[in-house]
Amino acid sequence: MKTTSVKLASLSLASLVAVLLLGVVQAHALSLTTDANAILANGSIDWGALGGDRTQLSQSFSATVNGIAGLEAVVSKASPGPMEIRVQGSSWAGNFGTGETLLWTMHTDGPMILDFNAGVNGVGAQIQSNYYGDFLATIEAFDLTGASLGAYTVLGRSDDDGNDSALFLGVLSDLPNIDKIAFNVTRGSAAGGNDFAINGPVVNGQPTPAPVPEPATLLLVGSGLVGAAFARRRRN
Repeated sequence: MKTTSVKLASLSLASLVAVLLLGVVQAHALSLTTDANAILANGSIDWGALGGDRTQLSQSFSATVNGIAGLEAVVSKASPGPMEIRVQGSSWAGNFGTGETLLWTMHTDGPMILDFNAGVNGVGAQIQSNYYGDFLATIEAFDLTGASLGAYTVLGRSDDDGNDSALFLGVLSDLPNIDKIAFNVTRGSAAGGNDFAINGPVVNGQPTPAPVPEPATLLLVGSGLVGAAFARRRRN
């Protein structure tokens, strides 16, 4: 009887620990949003700051996140070749808002990757296939170690309405643990490729912390202050 009681107690404790751990995981779970307002953005990337319409950019380049001090992203894509800036209603006949500046994978497949220099809580952008019709859009988030935090695939529709109806695809976390985001589009066996464009991503994040001085640097700074105080006393 005692042995049975001990086993049951151990089982109950193990179950309790499992439930608590599950609660922690769920509390910090990644979530999908197709509503731009859910990001509560305090930062954004403006592709237009990198060049005018039809400007070609390299396969990998840096972009500033406006509104969040010190935050930047390295933007790249898996396929070789440049990317290109396009403008809805001018060089891009899609369903973004008229005049929006876009970044296009330029006849090559994704994913398109945004690798931030600090963790953020949320990222999202509107996305459209370069070929009209239905498509599947995927967003995946990664932490600082490169581990996937989760991936989501959503059905989108590509057309030339120019009415800001392009699919918004974003992810949210209650921790600033999103280090990297990958956008992608697949169209299955449909004619045409899997190239796509996104508009300027919106970001919810915090300013990147200032570098902490090394102890030796602090010592030198302290010595300088002491020396300055001593010099002032001598002058007095």
